[in-house]
Amino acid sequence: MSFSSKKGKDTFAKNIVLAIIIFFIIINLLFLTQKSYMINYLGVDSKGLVIDVDSTHEGYYKYQFNYKIRLKNGEKVKISEGNYKKKTHQIGEAVNVKTYKKDSEFSTPSPNLYMAVPLLCILGIFTRIYFVFRKSS
Repeated sequence: MSFSSKKGKDTFAKNIVLAIIIFFIIINLLFLTQKSYMINYLGVDSKGLVIDVDSTHEGYYKYQFNYKIRLKNGEKVKISEGNYKKKTHQIGEAVNVKTYKKDSEFSTPSPNLYMAVPLLCILGIFTRIYFVFRKSS
């Protein structure tokens, strides 16, 4: 009787550890694939001037702001911000922009890439625990 009880607890523990592994995989994928984070990590810094601002009202206190920016090299880029944000830039304002593969974003402090390292370590630990449980049963 105690053997089946122990096996049930081991199965439950394996399932919990497996759920935690899946959770950390999802968190890592979401963290590393956010488009604006990739632009901010890999993008090229540029300075430019806001030459046009267009806003669209999308409902109860929701706005979409589309900024057109002329970079120092003469290139023009469009950047959109929205959803409960106030207009953060004015026409003629100098701004820092990051561009990456024809996508643009205002230069903002993005989450530290080194945050992924502890998440991956924790993922590795739980993966190891899962295989220890699996081997013991």
